[in-house]
Amino acid sequence: MPLFDLSEAHCPVDSTAVQQVLEYFASEPWPSSEPSLGHSGTYGEVRPSGVRRLLDYMASFAPVTRDDVFADLGSGRGAVVAQVVLETSMKAIGVELSQKRAATASRVAQRLEKVARQRLTLLQGDFLESHSWHNATLVYVNSAAFPVPLLFKLRSALQRLQPGSLALSVRRLPGCTRGLWPIGALSLPFNWARQVKVHAYMVAPGLDDQNHTQLDWLSNYAPQPQVGLVSFGCRQ
Repeated sequence: MPLFDLSEAHCPVDSTAVQQVLEYFASEPWPSSEPSLGHSGTYGEVRPSGVRRLLDYMASFAPVTRDDVFADLGSGRGAVVAQVVLETSMKAIGVELSQKRAATASRVAQRLEKVARQRLTLLQGDFLESHSWHNATLVYVNSAAFPVPLLFKLRSALQRLQPGSLALSVRRLPGCTRGLWPIGALSLPFNWARQVKVHAYMVAPGLDDQNHTQLDWLSNYAPQPQVGLVSFGCRQ
């Protein structure tokens, strides 16, 4: 079954081109940490088969179209976002703190077909200080090495995304997830373990949201008991 079956997002590409890029990532050794970056310097990647499962999981909640934007916060060498633009018609944004990894990602982007490269944006910097990904509808964060204070900041950033957006984080978001519905988890293969649990959240609409069509389908995935679209997960 093709990725995103019955969806506009499925974009057949030259399988040879896809394989060449994936083989490049697999063959090039990379240090598992950059001490100068502290916790943020720890590095690991979800495997290509895991990226496909992640995308199919996201598409299971609502049709994914070419208007969707995928963001990888802490995108490293750009493996995930490169695979997204090669195997779908979505746009993708990668934000990476490490200058070394961001430089590698830029070199990899030059290997992509022009049609895919035009849909890929790679940025070097702190995703908390960047607004370039705030229009994303699908967000992935390999937060395995994030310290708790950074997880709180990540949670706050995700809460500001548009209603209906999906966010997947390797580590569970802490504290009150006001405005974010925990909708489940899935296990994906990473380069450090065969199965790693990834937690999924959906950005909830506000109580005054006027987009009733969107509100109706989002309500199908609201956790039970539903204590309020915005206040779920927090003490009343």
